[in-house]
Amino acid sequence: LPVAKLLVRWALGTQPGTVLDPSFGGCSFLRAAADHLETLGIVDTAKYVVGVDIDPAAQTHLGSLNSGAPRATGRIANFFLTRGSALPGAPFSAIVGNPPYIRHHRFGGQDRKLAQEAIAPSGVRVPQNANAWVYFVVHASAMLRKHGKLALILPGAVLHAMYARPLYPHIERHFSESRLIYLR
Repeated sequence: LPVAKLLVRWALGTQPGTVLDPSFGGCSFLRAAADHLETLGIVDTAKYVVGVDIDPAAQTHLGSLNSGAPRATGRIANFFLTRGSALPGAPFSAIVGNPPYIRHHRFGGQDRKLAQEAIAPSGVRVPQNANAWVYFVVHASAMLRKHGKLALILPGAVLHAMYARPLYPHIERHFSESRLIYLR
């Protein structure tokens, strides 16, 4: 949770805004976003904090986060079938999270096809040997508002894998500044 808090604080700063976690899982980023917005004076954080996850078990974590007053809105769905315009709060001020690191040999067939279709409007051509997180980065960035921030935990492969190379020009086109912080 400390890393989630740090990334959310950086992504939102001192201005309230809408937040998306495209693979919310255990709700660390949703919780951090709701907590941060509450410090900024937002009482009804569920209108600002949105998560998507394909795993129905994530609903249990969301229920725990939302015990009492709802603090986040969650949708159990395939992120690659989700369009930003269909999510409350879109386009988002910040997209935060830890996308799944599904290796290419386990990310094929219909899953890869849906991911490719989802990122097709971006024009980014992702190689067939790319892991799922690459598609998450491209698809999520399309859901940001102008001057929005993307704060994701990515694997070290972002630095050296050939399949990650198409991300570099995409990030340069969509963001005026980018930072990569390497942690062991």
